[in-house]
Amino acid sequence: MGTFLIPFLCLVHSFEGVPANAGEVLRLGYNSDEGRAAAIRVPAIDQIYTTQVSPDPGVIATEDQIQSAFDRLASLLQQSGSNSDSLLRLHICAESQEVVDRTRDFLRKKFGESNAPTVTYVVGDLPLPGRKIAIDAIAVRGKGGTDGKPHESGEDETRTLPTGPRVFISGQAEKGEFEEGVRGTMRSLFETLDFLGLSPSDIVQLKGFVQPIERAEEARSLMVECFEGSSAPPIVLVEWSSSLPIEIELVATAKGKEIRRGTWGEPLEFITPPGMTPSPVYSKLVYVEEPETILLSGLYGESATDASTQIHRIFESMKEFLSEAGSDLRHLVKATYYVSNDETSSQLNQIRPDYYDPARPPAASKAMVGGVGREGTGIAIDMIAVPNQSQP
Repeated sequence: MGTFLIPFLCLVHSFEGVPANAGEVLRLGYNSDEGRAAAIRVPAIDQIYTTQVSPDPGVIATEDQIQSAFDRLASLLQQSGSNSDSLLRLHICAESQEVVDRTRDFLRKKFGESNAPTVTYVVGDLPLPGRKIAIDAIAVRGKGGTDGKPHESGEDETRTLPTGPRVFISGQAEKGEFEEGVRGTMRSLFETLDFLGLSPSDIVQLKGFVQPIERAEEARSLMVECFEGSSAPPIVLVEWSSSLPIEIELVATAKGKEIRRGTWGEPLEFITPPGMTPSPVYSKLVYVEEPETILLSGLYGESATDASTQIHRIFESMKEFLSEAGSDLRHLVKATYYVSNDETSSQLNQIRPDYYDPARPPAASKAMVGGVGREGTGIAIDMIAVPNQSQP
């Protein structure tokens, strides 16, 4: 089985500043070697999405860069009425496997059973020169907190995903030279939002997979320009290997909006907008009304030498964790697949139909990257799901 096939510890923690009636966060499968939870079930409470945080300039040593990045993240959380104990997910971009290993050691010392977040790693070059680590996060929004002020780049440092309806839109990518590709992709995403009855101001976070990474800050500026004078949402940029300059995914709030939905009228809908072709392995977007959320850490299929076995082990692990959290493979809403070689990417395409209901696969992005954060493995999958309320 995968890394996290260990007995689950069901841990409940309430956060200072969070309203008493907000419910409790359930942390499952604490891994003491890595300072992370295998899964977290989040009740109906507001969540914060952050921008990508890098170490302060001039910090050189790896350990100092890790500390600096987490200090800057803590500052963002504080202005939102939260703290490090409120973290639900860390998405960590690292320059090398060595940086991943040192970050794991840092998290092991920092987090315990009651406050460990879920964690996903990806290895590659980073947007800012000289930086060895970059972090973005999801956290519980504290009572009285505010969204982060716009950064000098023109993007908000944090935004709130309020309790209520929300939308996960799969990565979209338009052809063209660099600027044309970025602008065209943003235009396509805005058209998808418009189809739903949403607007760019409803976006909570944008995540872009970009190449060459040396043009990441140019991509950020182009994305910000698309908001035409309004502040942009938090932006996360990850290096990928592709013939296209960028792929961009997003999460948006639909609270208080009249959404153009499918014919099901269910609290979880898998939608293909006009002009797009449905796929049995990923949905173009997923509309969610279920107020609770389940977050899974990045999963690896370890102790396997071939790609097929790695992937099957990941999905078997996923099924177990989802069951413990009160969900299943039919209630997945957003997947991120990091793959580091062509064989693993190809096998993932072949194997997903073995596990997904073709009528309701999750929204997803798949990125070819330099590494997935674990030696000897070619894939990491992280997942967002919602509870299956029909389960006892």
